[in-house]
Amino acid sequence: ATSWIYLAPGSISSVSPNIGLGGARITITGSLCGGGSAVASVTLVTLSAVVNDSSCSAAVVEAGYYGANQQGDVVVVANTGAITSLVNGFTYTSLGTISTVS
Repeated sequence: ATSWIYLAPGSISSVSPNIGLGGARITITGSLCGGGSAVASVTLVTLSAVVNDSSCSAAVVEAGYYGANQQGDVVVVANTGAITSLVNGFTYTSLGTISTVS
């Protein structure tokens, strides 16, 4: 007989910092694997982030280069394909400019 096991959904409890530029080091904490055993990938505002270090309770990633002010979802995909997300969990900021030097 085939049995079915309900797994509690994952959750993201914090994204720190939750605003930044491309290349920023971001720490995501929570219950990230949703029944899996490892983090397979992370996206910030639809851009892939480089996963530098991860476990099912925390992931340290490097933000991709977006180039504009934009807020969006943080999405963590586990090795099983389970998806954990935080709506509007990260905001990319654009580079500042220097207009005058005196």
